[in-house]
Amino acid sequence: MEVPVEKPGFQQDPVAETARGCLIGAHCMCPTRLAGFDQPPEPYFLSYHHGKRDAVPVPRWKLGQRVTIAELVVPTAKKKRR
Repeated sequence: MEVPVEKPGFQQDPVAETARGCLIGAHCMCPTRLAGFDQPPEPYFLSYHHGKRDAVPVPRWKLGQRVTIAELVVPTAKKKRR
């Protein structure tokens, strides 16, 4: 995602948090320069991942911050006819 939108990208597992009306993008990491490579980093805190085995930075996203979400679809190989 870095090339088409010129902002840091990351992989996530989106989860709808219906009780709070938000989307949680959980995964191993997230960049801190959410507004772009030439912008200052967002504040962050360290949190656990993988059952308190690894520490990862968790940036504090701004409420209402716009995001770009994309899905990578890899075509499956076609079966050869005999």
